[in-house]
Amino acid sequence: MSLYLPYDFTAFEVSREISQLLRAFAQAFSRKKQALDPALVQRAGEVLTQTGLSVDDAEFIRILAGRLQTLPRDERTWEDVAYAMQILAGAEFRLRQLIAAEETPEPVGQARIRYNELSQLLSREEPESARRGRGRRQGLILETIRKRPGLYIAELYQLLSRLRAIHVTYATLWSDIRSLEKETKMITEGGPQGSPRYCFLHPKAIEDRRVYYNGYYCTEGVIEEQLTYKFEQTRRLVDLYLVNSGSKPVIMVLEFGIAREDLMGSRIKTFGKLHGFDFLQRNEGLTPKQPVESHDILRSLSLTRIFGQKEEHSIWFDKEAFTGYSLYSGSMAAARR
Repeated sequence: MSLYLPYDFTAFEVSREISQLLRAFAQAFSRKKQALDPALVQRAGEVLTQTGLSVDDAEFIRILAGRLQTLPRDERTWEDVAYAMQILAGAEFRLRQLIAAEETPEPVGQARIRYNELSQLLSREEPESARRGRGRRQGLILETIRKRPGLYIAELYQLLSRLRAIHVTYATLWSDIRSLEKETKMITEGGPQGSPRYCFLHPKAIEDRRVYYNGYYCTEGVIEEQLTYKFEQTRRLVDLYLVNSGSKPVIMVLEFGIAREDLMGSRIKTFGKLHGFDFLQRNEGLTPKQPVESHDILRSLSLTRIFGQKEEHSIWFDKEAFTGYSLYSGSMAAARR
């Protein structure tokens, strides 16, 4: 492991910046009206993703730091500050381990104590107010992603945290999302560091997916057949795969050559734009050379391979299709207003 991180930052520099930000959050938490130094927030924003934090966690801390520049603050804000401190303490601990691997183990002990203290603080039982509002929160989450499928978690957090009628924090949002995934009401794809985690209604929770034609849609399933050879390609080259999703199959369209590994029989998650079968000929210039059963078309923007119950690695993430990380141009800026 190297002490040098991407973009010319060293582990020493990043650890120092994270420690300063952690102290600033701690001061804000203890004094309740302490504003964070804007210069510190800006510097930290440049290095957060170099610490091993997920894209969503880094974005959450940037959003929260900006919120602490203004008042008033409420109970939810302080719960988020405590959670952010735990995230930062974990990042600091990992960086100290990296430094210690090449120097001395002494700094690790200090970081471990701070991380354990904050972990204990966050392991307390969920507040009664949060439990009472869980049903309303989850209903609002599902309604939001029904209307705007593909919001990523930090983006969803920023939208919902502006609502005063429900108790939404970053921690409760993650808890609700995990619960909704277990109930097959929701599906997420992406992350942890290459991209944020995007949120969609689970295919089994959608009565008629035609309502998402020309919109964003996510599914998971097993790749059963490569269909590329069954079409004459008259425009640009693409690869086509039949994905048995356990509900209704889809034909997944990928940029040609993206899948550099054999995907047959693989279990995958993918999201992109959903279209009817006629999209292939009308928009992609693909003419069937052999009989092909008509299925909906999913023009993939992101593809992840699954081994067992674990999302093993990302195969494809089309960065050019996004504004920053958002599927909705300007949605984060609109949420800030």
